[in-house]
Amino acid sequence: PDVRVELNDGKGRTLVSNRTFQFGEIVLRDEPLIVFTTASSLLSKFSLLPKEKQDIILDLCHPPLDIGTPRMQQRRMEAAPLASDLGIPEQKVLKLLAIADTNSHAFRNQEERGNEDKKTKKKKKKKKNMKQRGHCKKDNKAEEQRKEKIEQRVVGARSALFGSGAMASHSCDPNACYSSKSGYLQYRAIRRIQKDEEITISYIDPYMHVQDRRDSLFETKNFVCTCFKCTGPDYYRQLKCPMGKKCSMIPQPQLARLQVDWMCSIHGHVSD
Repeated sequence: PDVRVELNDGKGRTLVSNRTFQFGEIVLRDEPLIVFTTASSLLSKFSLLPKEKQDIILDLCHPPLDIGTPRMQQRRMEAAPLASDLGIPEQKVLKLLAIADTNSHAFRNQEERGNEDKKTKKKKKKKKNMKQRGHCKKDNKAEEQRKEKIEQRVVGARSALFGSGAMASHSCDPNACYSSKSGYLQYRAIRRIQKDEEITISYIDPYMHVQDRRDSLFETKNFVCTCFKCTGPDYYRQLKCPMGKKCSMIPQPQLARLQVDWMCSIHGHVSD
């Protein structure tokens, strides 16, 4: 295989390359274990899976179930009614919800994309015919726009869980990106990846502000990002140093969430 799973003391299981990958090469192609749209569909479909697939899903990483984050508190409130409706133990429901929050990828297969294109063409043809007949009224236009917005929110709402794909670590400066338009999860190299290098993707928008990125990851994935982009000097936010006229201070995020030290190249640490 081109990649392997290794145990990392700080991150748990991670994906590592077995060879060098050039820009644009496919690093991993993984088939979904389960595809779902809502929490209830996740639980219903999980119950129908073979035991070996259920075991793989239940073995995926998730935050402690008793953690006090707003996301987990919300999941605990949702777990009880879902367990009652579906006849699944509440603790198992909570674990599956936490696993889905931590590991799911947005999923679109080729068939869905084809159907979507057909619907779009059908709508354009219908609209063209209405214009030719003079029946395209403002009310009809407003109704069509409303329906289009609803469909846009629904399209791409499907999620999926993967076995090997779930092992890729996060970085705000990743070496791979992913897509699922082919019906499989594909990780593709976005720069040269050396042999024995860890495969990383970005779980969130890497262009968000550093504190927003770290806060979002802590809330949704229960970890503080320690990549260089998050812990190194943030040159884009440098300010004039209050202790001198010809120097500037640069924010340097720390491992503690939301904590930032301001450093000046001449005066060193600058207090708040």
